[in-house]
Amino acid sequence: MLVSYVEAENKRNYRSFLIGLVTVFLVVVFLTLVRNALVRSSIVFVKLSEDTVGQYDLLMTPSQDGTSMFLNATDLTTRLASVDSIRGAVPRWILPVNVTASDQGQWNTSAVNRDVLATAVVLIMDSKLEEDLGVGVSWKHRALGENEAHVTGSLLRALGKRPNLGDTINLKMDLSAMMASAMGNSTSLNQAQITLTRTQLETAILVTGANRTAIYQSAQLQPDGTYRVPLGAVTNNQADQFATLTQTMTVVDAIEQPDGKFPQNLGNVIVVDLDPTEILLKRTAAQLAQNPLAASAVPWKTSDVASFRLRDYAMSMVLMMRDRLAIYTMSDTDRNRAIIEVANDVMRVVGLFAPVDLVDVLNLALKGTSFIRVFMDEIFFTVIAVLSLLAVLLIYSLLLADVEEKTFEYGMLRTLGLRQTSLIHLLILQSIHFSVPAIGLGLLVCVILYVPVEFFLSSFAAVPMALQLDPSAWGLGIGLGLILPLVGMLVPIRRALTQTLRDALDIYHHVVFDSIVTIKRLSDLGINIGETILALLLVGVGFMVYYMVPVAFIFNDTGLLFRILTIILLGMVVGQTLVAQVLQHVLEMAVMALMVVAARDRVILGVVAKNLASHLKRNQKTALMFTLCLAYIIFAAVMFQLQANTLAQTLEWTYGADLVVQGKAFISPLPEPRLDQHLRTVSDVAGFTFLTWPLTSYYVISTTRFASLASLDRPQAQILGVQRNYLDVVLGQYYMPVTVADGLAPSAVIPALSTPLSPFVPADMRAVPPPPLTSPPVTNVTAAYASAIPVVISEAVADMLYATPSTNCVIEVEYWPGGTAAWSVTRQQLARPLAIVKKLPGLAGVNRLTVSKAPLLVSMDQYQALLDDVDTVAGTSYTRVVSLPAVVGNVSATESRRRGWTVPKKTLLVRLRAGMSDLQVEAVINGLNTVLGDHDLQVQNLRYQLKATDSAAFFINLLFNIVALVGILLSFFVIWLSFTANLRENAWEFGVLRAIGLDGSTVVRVYVYEALAIVIATILLGTLVGGITAVTVTLQFNLFTEMPMTLAFPSGLFVFVVVFSVVVAVVGSWYPASQYRQKKIAMALKGM
Repeated sequence: MLVSYVEAENKRNYRSFLIGLVTVFLVVVFLTLVRNALVRSSIVFVKLSEDTVGQYDLLMTPSQDGTSMFLNATDLTTRLASVDSIRGAVPRWILPVNVTASDQGQWNTSAVNRDVLATAVVLIMDSKLEEDLGVGVSWKHRALGENEAHVTGSLLRALGKRPNLGDTINLKMDLSAMMASAMGNSTSLNQAQITLTRTQLETAILVTGANRTAIYQSAQLQPDGTYRVPLGAVTNNQADQFATLTQTMTVVDAIEQPDGKFPQNLGNVIVVDLDPTEILLKRTAAQLAQNPLAASAVPWKTSDVASFRLRDYAMSMVLMMRDRLAIYTMSDTDRNRAIIEVANDVMRVVGLFAPVDLVDVLNLALKGTSFIRVFMDEIFFTVIAVLSLLAVLLIYSLLLADVEEKTFEYGMLRTLGLRQTSLIHLLILQSIHFSVPAIGLGLLVCVILYVPVEFFLSSFAAVPMALQLDPSAWGLGIGLGLILPLVGMLVPIRRALTQTLRDALDIYHHVVFDSIVTIKRLSDLGINIGETILALLLVGVGFMVYYMVPVAFIFNDTGLLFRILTIILLGMVVGQTLVAQVLQHVLEMAVMALMVVAARDRVILGVVAKNLASHLKRNQKTALMFTLCLAYIIFAAVMFQLQANTLAQTLEWTYGADLVVQGKAFISPLPEPRLDQHLRTVSDVAGFTFLTWPLTSYYVISTTRFASLASLDRPQAQILGVQRNYLDVVLGQYYMPVTVADGLAPSAVIPALSTPLSPFVPADMRAVPPPPLTSPPVTNVTAAYASAIPVVISEAVADMLYATPSTNCVIEVEYWPGGTAAWSVTRQQLARPLAIVKKLPGLAGVNRLTVSKAPLLVSMDQYQALLDDVDTVAGTSYTRVVSLPAVVGNVSATESRRRGWTVPKKTLLVRLRAGMSDLQVEAVINGLNTVLGDHDLQVQNLRYQLKATDSAAFFINLLFNIVALVGILLSFFVIWLSFTANLRENAWEFGVLRAIGLDGSTVVRVYVYEALAIVIATILLGTLVGGITAVTVTLQFNLFTEMPMTLAFPSGLFVFVVVFSVVVAVVGSWYPASQYRQKKIAMALKGM
């Protein structure tokens, strides 16, 4: 019976059915689409990580402590075939080369000389195998033939060469230097020991004309009759020449992006194919075998050359997993577990003690994006939460429009004997009757709308399209489609179920004129509804903050912590919105008084005011929803923009300058003399500066500390030497001094480090002698009190020591006099801060959270003086462990020391001229790479990294604008329906106004003014709530980032929302009022 009634009701009153159907349809479509896009968006982070580090799942390389610098790829591939989780493996070779330009195909001779123009790395790969296994699926370049190469575009432009026009380049590869570097020594190939038979030794003497007596004296006769001799002895010290290969290559394509084929930080790359390279090596080896001198040095046989397989001597191998995309889109914990299981399977077949290292390259890169992904998840959580709340209010408003008809109808059903429980079943059936078709239609449309979204995502990430919806998206769409109509229906119909039959059957009854008297018996039980709700809310918040937050910290669950903060933030927005409703009516009256300025409309001011008062209850829903929507749009837009700005600012602070070069190891510091002389000749370089390695990098110095005079607090410090021009080179906005010494400008702090200070000692303390030094060695400590070293310390260290720029402190240098850890000595030196800083560009260790091992800046002279002091006390030059050129060109040894070249440098910061193009920056980087001459030292380009963050910010803002549009659309429906319902329920008022003499257009303007007053008041309140929340979010971010206070207000989006809302208010009130304007006064008074 109920089913038949519902079907008949839907046919008779199809308008209500369509309203419910459309409402649920919109909610299901939008929220399911947003949820599925959120789940799928993880592939974007995978793609960005692949573009940065390469599309490498696992990278296998020979162990540093192994006996070989090669891997047998043939054997390893056979073993890995039995691992189900590994799809395959490809061998790789990366070799450093010097590049010169040949005359052939030269189009820019002014940029070319016959010396080395650039350094690069040759990447040898099996293009066909890598294509089959999906290594670098976005790679657009073809397989290569013999003497062909793909070359990075920056290198071609530096050489003046063009792609695909037959231009050639010359490669020079020093195999001896490469092998020596790989083996961790600098021994020349001439000094290498080889084993020769007597015949081979005599042949070498005959070919080279070497001294037979000298050779036999240096040779060691082995038990088997062979001789062990230095390679240089039998080649007249020409062995290094045999190990130097020179080859001309034809340029095919210019590589502008690595597309996941190799890491971005490789710099200049020349890609060649495996098979042609193997043929070239065999041909070269065969030619060397024909040379008697080479044959005596390297006793190859023709059969050895013929059977040579380059795959058996791979320098690394890239392992690709099965179902890799499914693994990388898991949560952090599940992804780490899955990759560890795969790595364990690999090591089981390779061998537990095999001399190989295995690195999960892509997974490590994804860990760096975990914070951003957690933040994105929370943003989408707020989107779903707010849109769900707006959807509930929308359904509530739509169904409330028919509440009068429903009240009378259900009263009649109750008169006919239908029980209230049956009415509830009827309501549920009605809800299901329009929600189920709406869910099905919404999911279908969602799948269709998702096709272009998935096409964009899959094209960007270079993965197959996956058009199916995620289970969580299915659950969200179906759940909201079923629950929201029930919530929206039960509340408006509550009056029909609780009223008496007489009131329910009163056809002249209007909700807005109700006076409800309720007798509450809960007070008899000691229960107050309001207090109970408030108590439960406080208990929930207290449990979440007092228990769940510590749980998040203990288990290091960043997602849980941010989810709690997000819930609190949403609670703030909703709470502020509810509190702001107290001011809604006051603002409506004020806006109305300012708005009705026309002389002919002043007479209706009172009518508009009375309408606002009488319609207050119904208008509250419209005001609440619109205020919430606008507040969310403002604070969420600020949050999005703040996140994008924070990413860019963090990169700028971390880099510190336009270009950065970091040394890889202390024993191989930056070639400062060459870099210094080169950069002075580059017109596009506005300035450059160097930073030293920490003082503890010297093996004899174990610990450095910065302590109070009594050494009650002694945090470890990373003592760094800086040059005088540091502040002239770095990004100045991230130099944030907290306090500076009196009489010293903030910009003069770093140059002032070079001037020793007299110690700040009170007059009555000057007669106190220094304490005796009882521990060996016995030294004179008077010099330690002669002057204080000026330093710059972080705010965190200053707070711990309660230090100010007038506070004397102590630098403690602990070292091992014997060069071993058998015993140690601590040297103390008086120091005084010139400045206490919150941040320093290029030094991420200067922050509020880092006390131990925080950077401490001194001048280069003071840095050298600390080293000299250690050597003086120890009686030997223990700190002179790095070989640096003291004289370069025409620079004297004294000038070299004055420039600080005798101190190894770790970091080079370069400031470029303003307004440079990308090609000009590229030219500067190529010049630096050539001077560095080491593929392990790479130039980091801040501009390139900022472009990557700009792209991410663009997509984030684009997605947010779509979400904002959805929210405005839902608000539009509520505004439209609320004003329509106002006019339908108050048609009698319309007739009365017409009857007392107001013409139709004047009455229409009454309702238009009412709508504008409501919307403008909600705009003001929504802006206030959103602005307060946005400031709160910004302050929270600044607690973590310590960046300057910047509030990015979404002015463009705000103007769009305001204009659109005003248009909706005018149209939404004018259109239904115009319909009543055509009616006769008598019909309007009867409500017909």
